[in-house]
Parts: sequence; C-alpha cells; structure tokens
Amino acid sequence: MDGFAPITLGSARPMGPARAGHRLSMPLPDLRLPVPMPVATDDADAFDLDALLEEVRTAARESGFSAGHAAGLAAAREEAAAQMANTMANVQAGLAGVAAEMAAQVEADATAIARLLARALDAALPHAAARDAAGQAARAAAAMVTLLSPGRVPRCLVAPTLTDQVTDLLMAAGIGLCVEGDATLPPGDARLVWDGGALQSSLAQRRAAIDEVLIAFGLTDKEENAA
Repeated sequence: MDGFAPITLGSARPMGPARAGHRLSMPLPDLRLPVPMPVATDDADAFDLDALLEEVRTAARESGFSAGHAAGLAAAREEAAAQMANTMANVQAGLAGVAAEMAAQVEADATAIARLLARALDAALPHAAARDAAGQAARAAAAMVTLLSPGRVPRCLVAPTLTDQVTDLLMAAGIGLCVEGDATLPPGDARLVWDGGALQSSLAQRRAAIDEVLIAFGLTDKEENAA
C-alpha cells in the first residue's frame, strides 16, 4: 500500500507522492495543559459588564428618584389641599359666628331703641297734655264724632278751664258741638255724652295703649310687666 507524505501547516508547496514506509503525522494538542482564556482587548465594541451594571444601577436610581419625587409632590399637593379646605372651613365657621353675633346685637339694639322711643313717647304725653290741653281735647272730640251714628248730636265735656278754647277749635274744624265743663276730667281729656251712651278719650287710655304695644312686641322688662 502506498504511503502519504507528511503535511506541513502553512507550507505553500504542492504535495508530492508519499514515499514508501512513511505514515501521515499531525501534531495534537496537549490535553494536560490549561485551556487558555480570552484576553481582553481595548476595542470600543468589546463587552464591558461592569459598565453595563453601573448603567443599570444609575437608571434604577434615577427611576427611583423620579418616582419618589412624583409621590412627594402628590403628597404635598394633597396636604396643601387638605390644609386649604380646613382653613376655608374655619373661616366659614368664623364668619357664621360673627354674623350670628352681629344679628343678635342688631336685634338687641333695635329692641332697645324701640323700647326707648316708646318710653319717650309715653313720658312725653303728660307734657304735651299740659302744653296743649285744649288742642288734645278738641282733636279727641273730633275723632270720636266720626264714630257716632249719623244724626246723633252729643255734648262734649272737657276740663272747665278749656271750654272756650275747645269750642273755638271745634268750630274752626267745622264741628258744631255744645262744649261743657266737667271738673272730673283732667286737662287734655274729652268725653262725648248723649242719651244712653258716651265715648271718652283720656291720657290714661293713650298711655295704656302704648303699654299694650310694648307688651305685644316684648319691649317691656319683666319688672315692668309685674308692676
């Protein structure tokens, strides 16, 4: 059997016929030696695990910071809204309290003013009667005449010192009545009398009417009502 000439790697010479008595020989790796590890290069495209991990950690930190920042802003907005709502509620409650106090004060002031005016009117009636007794008696008589039935002609009784003045005042008003003196009547009072009836206007009645108004509107004190 013909043999083959040995092949030398890297040789560019053409292979000739093998000489007789020679066998094909090829160098084999020594399996007892350690397997060589790849050597890192400076190529920019080379794989860098540490740089990749650092990028991942940086991205995670930035993502966590953004999420925390957004959550913090949301919490701050909620807290600000809650504080604003609480402030507005307190302001509203304060305004309602002030309005209630003002309303109560206005009501109290109005009551006090009304009581003062009514009492002033009541106190002024005797003085008015003393200054214009004839005028009050004449006006009272004229007002009572309008309440009488047609055709009825009464007599007018007043304080004896006022008969002439009252007569003149009634005549000036177009009312012809017989005016007579009555010693039981105080100045300013007037009484109309006729057969079977009478009407009277007095200072006491006018003051009693004022008291009734004060009591009806609650403008009198308890001590005054008891008296």
